[in-house]
Amino acid sequence: MTAFAGHFFRQAKFAEFEYRAHAAVEAGQPLSGQRLSAMYGELLRQYFGHDAGVMHIHPEYHNEWAIIPHFYSNFYVYNYSTSMAGAAFFAEGLLAGDANTLASYLEVLRAGGSDHPVEILRAAGLDMTGPAAYEALMRLFNRKLNELEQLLVP
Repeated sequence: MTAFAGHFFRQAKFAEFEYRAHAAVEAGQPLSGQRLSAMYGELLRQYFGHDAGVMHIHPEYHNEWAIIPHFYSNFYVYNYSTSMAGAAFFAEGLLAGDANTLASYLEVLRAGGSDHPVEILRAAGLDMTGPAAYEALMRLFNRKLNELEQLLVP
């Protein structure tokens, strides 16, 4: 479950924060620590269901963005989430014994860095730009949640 929280959910939130920050700059809006904290706090509240009463987000956490080293490098955190989704897609087919998935996966490996990853995966039958690319990961997550619930419920 840690991988889902840390490498999918959290990194997707980080990517959305970076996207919003870059969009603000491109729109000519100045960024300050206060503005970035407000943007990040809004995402924290949204992602964790603050307004729905799911989880209280203390305002001190709005500053967390400042200690995330990823934000001081080129925009790339989305790769964590998309990589997990792609891996789940191929793993699901491979574990089911699907020969087509095996052939596609081997083609991805053979391609190496010959093209942009989105194009390599698209040629293998996985379009990372659409929601279908994330369905296998969500199925896996739901199975893991069900297993956890069975362990916790007497």
